[in-house]
Amino acid sequence: MQRRVLAPVMAGLLLLGVALAIGFSFSEQQQLRQQQALVGYTGSENIDYFRDPRTQERLAQLGFSVEARKAGSREIASLDLTGIDFVMPSGVPAAEKIRSLHNSPSPSQPFYSVMALASWKPIAEILVSNGFAERRDGVYWVHRMDRLLDAIENKTRWNELRDSQAYPANKPLLINSTDLRHSNSAAMYAALASQVWNGDLLQSSQQAEQLAPRVASLFLGQGYTEHSSSGPFEDYLVMGIGKAPLVMVYESQFLAEAAAEPSRLRAEMVLLYPQPTLFTERQFIPLSEGAKALAEAMLTDEQLQEIAVQYGFRTRNPASFEAFVQANQLPVPSHFVDVINAPTFEVMEALIKAVADRYQ
Repeated sequence: MQRRVLAPVMAGLLLLGVALAIGFSFSEQQQLRQQQALVGYTGSENIDYFRDPRTQERLAQLGFSVEARKAGSREIASLDLTGIDFVMPSGVPAAEKIRSLHNSPSPSQPFYSVMALASWKPIAEILVSNGFAERRDGVYWVHRMDRLLDAIENKTRWNELRDSQAYPANKPLLINSTDLRHSNSAAMYAALASQVWNGDLLQSSQQAEQLAPRVASLFLGQGYTEHSSSGPFEDYLVMGIGKAPLVMVYESQFLAEAAAEPSRLRAEMVLLYPQPTLFTERQFIPLSEGAKALAEAMLTDEQLQEIAVQYGFRTRNPASFEAFVQANQLPVPSHFVDVINAPTFEVMEALIKAVADRYQ
């Protein structure tokens, strides 16, 4: 008798389970179909953020399926953007170049970073001994960028510097960077040098052309340079102090690697902050209606903003960045006073063109 009673019950439960499974599967499939598939180009320093499983999962929850492709920030402007939903270069000059060529809408800035120099403690101490840098509150500051740039322009060699026993290399003092013609980080280096040498922001193409020979000296002596910022930073991590004693980077690159498990940073690797320095906002430019919604999500969604912080980016929530820095015991400034802007798009383009002409 008991079996007769249980049999219908078990059959009913089985049918209910099958129905729920079918319904759940249908719901999942419907959700996947409703996701907006978006494709975009971004600088190499942003690519890991987009490809992070946490980012992909959160975007899926918000209704997006995003494929990010890597390209140099300035290089993006020369690409065929047919079928591309968004671009995300670094820095205002690169974004303005893209907008001028593709008649795209104004960008949003979901997060930003600071220009810095990836280096080594022995190198930092040599710079301190020679009056280029100083250490304050555990942070190295290149407070005399004018002297450092002059030394590079004059082809000063490392072994000519005072107290250079820790790095007695018979080669010119240089800051390794990317290719100025293709990459925003190199453009920011040029913008920084131009203001230091000019004594003020460049305000005309004529000023840019007059200063171009000095700025060109910072780049031509490097030989071959990469098109994206991941290249010189990878050299710094892998090849060491001999190859890359000083590298122009985004602060976020160093901090993301410091927080990675396992991290490839070594105990003697340090960041130095130029004075003045520049902020570089990530410029999200939507090229389709779906990408406009993605732009809003990246700017306002707390989870996406928090993931960006885990990649070393600064956001509109300073407390989140401070918590990240403290959790990873990273000696970085909480704020900056001596910050400059890059020249206008037109002036920056004139400077880059004038320097690029000297590559021939």
